[in-house]
Amino acid sequence: MLSKIAGFEVRYQLFSPTFIAVFTIFFLLCFGGVTIDNVQIGGGGATNINSPNALTINILIFTIFGAIIPTALLSSGVLRDQSFKTEEMFYSRPIRKLDFVLGRFIGGYIATALA
Repeated sequence: MLSKIAGFEVRYQLFSPTFIAVFTIFFLLCFGGVTIDNVQIGGGGATNINSPNALTINILIFTIFGAIIPTALLSSGVLRDQSFKTEEMFYSRPIRKLDFVLGRFIGGYIATALA
């Protein structure tokens, strides 16, 4: 039952607007930083693009944006159950609470890792 819940969560997250927006923003940020000379995320001015300072700032910016992703994707499972009032329906079936919560977490974690 755990794999079915995790699979459902992954499928739901991959087609959600939040996942598509986050994936698109990160893709365009990386693609623009690599291919376009005018887009400089870490370096600027007299700093070389591959200097340690520029790479540190680049990693810092991606980390700050990356901290938002798990919050946006993992919280939707809990909020979705409360807003649609389906939490009572899930527990009426013969599934364990641990399988349900862990399946939701694993599915959200896989979607977060893919983004």
